[in-house]
Amino acid sequence: MDIIIIIVWLGTSILVAFDAKKNQITSSDKPYSTNNGALAWFFLCVVVWIIAFPYYLLRRRKIMRLRNE
Repeated sequence: MDIIIIIVWLGTSILVAFDAKKNQITSSDKPYSTNNGALAWFFLCVVVWIIAFPYYLLRRRKIMRLRNE
């Protein structure tokens, strides 16, 4: 069971990093860069996944909605 949790934890963290880079999702209101984008999201998800992953999904939805308007 532990291995499944680790796979989900690391897998979603890696997917967040790739998605943040592809869609230019920042972790702050500053312009996108690797330091406040993919790399920041990856480390946030690895360290505090339970908070960072849902926050990423909310932030991504907000940014994507603003871009489509």
